[in-house]
Amino acid sequence: MERKATLLNLSPWQAWVHLYCQEEDVDDSGKCHVAFRCNGMEGKPVSWTVEVDQYRIFSYWPGKMENGESANLQAALMKAGKVEEEARKRTTCEVFSDDDVAVRGYTRFGNDTLIPVAIY
Repeated sequence: MERKATLLNLSPWQAWVHLYCQEEDVDDSGKCHVAFRCNGMEGKPVSWTVEVDQYRIFSYWPGKMENGESANLQAALMKAGKVEEEARKRTTCEVFSDDDVAVRGYTRFGNDTLIPVAIY
């Protein structure tokens, strides 16, 4: 898979990550396949994949819930194997896909400052 972006120094519990599937020739599922690889200051890197519907946005954001469960970036890190303490610490994530995917990432520094964190 091709690296699409590196999201630097995210604060997982207060980060916004947006993926947009702009692939015209998606497979039979009608989805783009996107892989994350993230690691913070300690522990092992974790990886997971998400599927993004064609011409749709997929997002992680603070407080996001899906089917009654947390679906923010911290929750994704924990589901992939990070313990809560590690999942709350700043992390850098690489985003990979063979599909045409746009990636945007933002994280909060301090109480009110929202900073873009994506490098392409």
